[in-house]
Amino acid sequence: MFGRRSNTEAVKELSGLTGLSRTEASRLLQQHGNNLERAADVFFTGGNRVDVNETEKVFNKYKEPNGKEIGIDGTIQYIQDLGLELEDPVVLAICTELKAPAQGSFTKEGFIEGWKALGCDSLAKMKKQIPVLRTKFENDDAYFTSVYRYTFLYYLTEGQKVLSFEIASQLWEMLLKSRYRELPKWFDFLNQEYANKNISKDTWNMIWDFAKYHKTDPKLENYDIEGSWPTIIDEYVEYLQARL
Repeated sequence: MFGRRSNTEAVKELSGLTGLSRTEASRLLQQHGNNLERAADVFFTGGNRVDVNETEKVFNKYKEPNGKEIGIDGTIQYIQDLGLELEDPVVLAICTELKAPAQGSFTKEGFIEGWKALGCDSLAKMKKQIPVLRTKFENDDAYFTSVYRYTFLYYLTEGQKVLSFEIASQLWEMLLKSRYRELPKWFDFLNQEYANKNISKDTWNMIWDFAKYHKTDPKLENYDIEGSWPTIIDEYVEYLQARL
């Protein structure tokens, strides 16, 4: 979702996103119950009318020659053909939408069903959907959280249950740099107290939850050490409080 907007803000955002005049954007919003996301989706996708056969043609263009999935080479080419850099965080939103099972891989079912839900059946429509996904990713905490949590699973290799600190750090830098201003202190804490330790799913999920909490309580005056936070977060809070 795009988050809560006043009607004036929604008209302005839709106009900027689509290139419509303010009058046209206002009319499109009214036609779709002032739902900004729905109005934007209809503009870019033509109302979710999707030809699955056309989507399958796109999939087949990038899949492995003798395989059933899009592999690493096809994924790289596909992302580039969408006009994106591989390091662009919105790529993770795309992978989430298409239920990519692992790095550099898309299944036929996930690819087709994912783009169908987004109303896209051609590369051109997929490219037009990217600004919509980016807006959701940057402005909707619930949507960002779903992508953030998916990212941990996406970067696991087969049989793995943890991420290396190096990979987790790179991903945190990509995802949280603009969302958590104390991220450098989190890195310093881990380097001092958990050097060379792998990052569990719980730690991955909870540092984002804590980052949202920390924004509401910057001096950590109301942090409950007896609460439900994991030990690593309690220790991190002690580290931060010692430096206030």
